[in-house]
Amino acid sequence: TVDREASVNIPIIEGDDGFTDYSQMTYTEAFDALIADLKAQYVYTEVKGLDFDALAAKYRPMVEQAEKDKDVDAFQAAIYAFSLEFHDGHVSSTPPQAVFDSIGGRLGMRLAETDEGDVIVISVTEGLPADKAGIELGAVIDTWNGKPIQDAVDAEPIILSQSSEHALRSEQYEFLTRGKLGDSVDVSFRNPDGSEQQATLTFSEDIDGRDVAANIAITYEGEDFSGLPIVSKILPSGIGYIKINSFYADPILMTTAWDYALNNLLSMGAVGLIVDVRDNGGGYATGSLYFAGSFTDTTYVVNQDMQLNGDGTLVDAGTLQVEPSPVQWPYPTALLIDDACASACEIFAGAMALNPNVAIVGYTPTAGVEAGVAQWALPDDTSFQASVIGSFRNDELFIEGTGVAPTVVVPATREDLLDPADEVLTAAEDALWPEIEAMFQEESGTPVATPVASPEIPATPVP
Repeated sequence: TVDREASVNIPIIEGDDGFTDYSQMTYTEAFDALIADLKAQYVYTEVKGLDFDALAAKYRPMVEQAEKDKDVDAFQAAIYAFSLEFHDGHVSSTPPQAVFDSIGGRLGMRLAETDEGDVIVISVTEGLPADKAGIELGAVIDTWNGKPIQDAVDAEPIILSQSSEHALRSEQYEFLTRGKLGDSVDVSFRNPDGSEQQATLTFSEDIDGRDVAANIAITYEGEDFSGLPIVSKILPSGIGYIKINSFYADPILMTTAWDYALNNLLSMGAVGLIVDVRDNGGGYATGSLYFAGSFTDTTYVVNQDMQLNGDGTLVDAGTLQVEPSPVQWPYPTALLIDDACASACEIFAGAMALNPNVAIVGYTPTAGVEAGVAQWALPDDTSFQASVIGSFRNDELFIEGTGVAPTVVVPATREDLLDPADEVLTAAEDALWPEIEAMFQEESGTPVATPVASPEIPATPVP
């Protein structure tokens, strides 16, 4: 039950903490035990099409050889490759050093695909190989090591497991421009002036973190949100803005900061609200449900949690629902999402998407990574994590593999991807203003003038 009283007495029932320690076993003993546990507990076996007997037959010989050779790297490499078979963003293991080596070098550019199918350069880092080769912002990449660029992206190996195709595609674009230090790639490109050029680029070290800073800049115009988990402000349009950087923070801090931000924006006269959860990797689902409760005066169910029982049957493990929160937001609201919003962030996005009064705005759906996880300690400081509680709604898979889709889709045009302004934020403001004007006109009989004129972006519904 949910109790909003200032203090409550709660009986503590101790039980399984979701952690299993096999660190004192041999490599093969730990692997065999892990396989047995996953057969009994991994909740998405059927939907992911996994055959654990076949996977054991494939990877056990690698584990046996690693044990025979007393090779820690080989053991971690086998478990890491095994984890990638799940195609589940919540399944992970300790990567071997070779993985870090394979992506340690940078070219100093980032790529994105337009709706028309062109692959363009959306960021160039000064002083790194792409910049030195004369590749300019907005250049079209045609070939990569002699292959059409789309084929090269398709062939880019998986570094981190992803649950959805759109999140995997985003990862492949990100890691295509990273590689082993000293390796080279031949690229053909066309700068904005139209001239076709060739260049051989060598993966190099970053310079003073410039490439990392460039990645932040293209996402949030260089603003640094690395401090508090929640920050807020009034936009020039008069609409309030709250950025939730993470749900993985002290719950008291999170709820207090959230209530303060809403009350503060109301006191400053905000006429609408944009909540930004882009690049939020998740955390505690309870906090996300508390936040969603500020936009409803009724209780509603978000999803049913399911887990496997002893005979492999899915059984009910409880429900996640939104309860009205103490601070209520009364004005039109939009939520900004991207394919880096994952886990608890997606529970929040899913809860908000079930609210018909909230517009969901973004280029793509959220990551599609939703589950409760368990963890295993394996020998030689090797860890493993997997999904053991699945998210379902109306007896169908919820969020995992698909994500939460935007109701206002921002077109991935060349102009939008290269615009230094935040096109997703602009689209949210444009979507909110008709609602804001209608609300205030109904209350006062006087139209509200839009303070900032911006180009209209159509609210394209997602099937």
